[in-house]
Amino acid sequence: MSIVKNIQKLFEEKIRKREKLKLSLDNKSSEYVTVGIKNLNFPSGEVSFESDDITTFTDCEVLDTTDPLNIAKYKNNLKLLVEFARQDGRINKFALIRNDDFFPSDWKWYVSCSDTAMELEGSILTYELRRCIAMQNTGMPTGLDVDNFIFNDLLIPDEKIKEQLDLLDKSLGRILRPTHFRSTKHFTVNTPLSYTGEYNFVDSDRTFTVIDDMTNFLNSKYGYSASYRDAYLDVTHEPLAISENAIVLIEEEKYKRLLENEEMVRELGDRKVIVYRGDSAVAINMILTEKGILPSRPGNRYTVYDDDVLKLLESSMQELCASNNLTYNQGHGNLDGKGGHFTDNYDSLNHEHECYKDEFLNFLKSRLPDCRDVLSPIIFKDSVAAIKAIEVIGTDRLLSAIDEYNKTVTAQFKKQYKSYKENRMTVTPEISSIFKTTVRAIDLYYQENDGSLISESDKNLIQMFYHSRNVENQLLAATTLCQKWGITLLPNLQESDQKAKNI
Repeated sequence: MSIVKNIQKLFEEKIRKREKLKLSLDNKSSEYVTVGIKNLNFPSGEVSFESDDITTFTDCEVLDTTDPLNIAKYKNNLKLLVEFARQDGRINKFALIRNDDFFPSDWKWYVSCSDTAMELEGSILTYELRRCIAMQNTGMPTGLDVDNFIFNDLLIPDEKIKEQLDLLDKSLGRILRPTHFRSTKHFTVNTPLSYTGEYNFVDSDRTFTVIDDMTNFLNSKYGYSASYRDAYLDVTHEPLAISENAIVLIEEEKYKRLLENEEMVRELGDRKVIVYRGDSAVAINMILTEKGILPSRPGNRYTVYDDDVLKLLESSMQELCASNNLTYNQGHGNLDGKGGHFTDNYDSLNHEHECYKDEFLNFLKSRLPDCRDVLSPIIFKDSVAAIKAIEVIGTDRLLSAIDEYNKTVTAQFKKQYKSYKENRMTVTPEISSIFKTTVRAIDLYYQENDGSLISESDKNLIQMFYHSRNVENQLLAATTLCQKWGITLLPNLQESDQKAKNI
């Protein structure tokens, strides 16, 4: 491995582990306008707090997780909720939580596919572009000369460069692409994503955190499994509505940037929005306790559950699953056809998200014809090629081209998203019943049969049923599968719905 690649690998690891930048605002107050809020005041100072009632943090729709009073309230709420759980012998309230960078514009969670969501993705080109900008900001020369680095024994780049990288917006240089297809939508229950442990490789520092009750999830009849760390359901065929009682948590710096988007501010006005400062996991847990919900993982800094409380948490979730026809704690990942849920095998067959690099490369060639010689697929995975391309193009020109590309694909995506939602509106109650019956039938088929025994024609139909974004094609696949398997799709909706439950 070359020195440049070795440095780059080590540096990327350091960047992934870097601490969040400290907020630069004064600890005592913040003056800006938010949804329904004129002044945000964050009190400071050590306090003690004790109450026999659950207390609130968000009367003003703002929350500072570092405020000593809020911390004291949080600890008191946890103490009370533990006592309630011991008295009841179970956990009675559950909240569905999702972190997302993509705003659900009509307050519904849709399947993740090229028509419903975009995401910012980085590459070696992104990394080298950001490093180059960071070096420019320090006044250091840029390019392929590794002497520009100051090394320590671990071959870690100069700390000044790291500091500049930390100051750059995390979206800088990233390219918008269609999200990877996922037939299921995943949530946590009573648990911040960053506290689950098992999901530390998933980015939990996203723009929006939506906290909702579980009613729509449980009543959807598309649910597969639930646990505190991962609850998921099929949303390929019908979206999951976000209730009017949902709460949206947004970190204050992210929210101030969102204020520039008037359309989004208007949409956020349809739900309760809480702007928070500090740790997102603590903010989520504080909100849960305010709603009378015991967090499954409150953070050892605030309390430690004994074995009895841990058993209550687990048994209550198992009871919730049993009473709602859900499996308990069934992972979605299906490695080599063993374990997990069968749709994971089909999701891996969908590669629609992979075309974006070629599209972006062709866009660059059309906008930067004088730089075509350095524009090839290797710039996305090789540091030397990426640095050479940046030197030829220039950081400002490349950033401008990336920005133009992102705006172009965003405009295209809005049209696709609108068309997709209009198509979903053609799902009538009768079609909904057929879809739910088919989902249950496929699930049962995989439970009772070895996946390798399924015919290619059936596999193709199942893939069409899950992957098609067209209701007509999904309906064709559903009816064909049910006919082949001898399942009668009853015209009576109540009977058909009962049949879906019993399959």
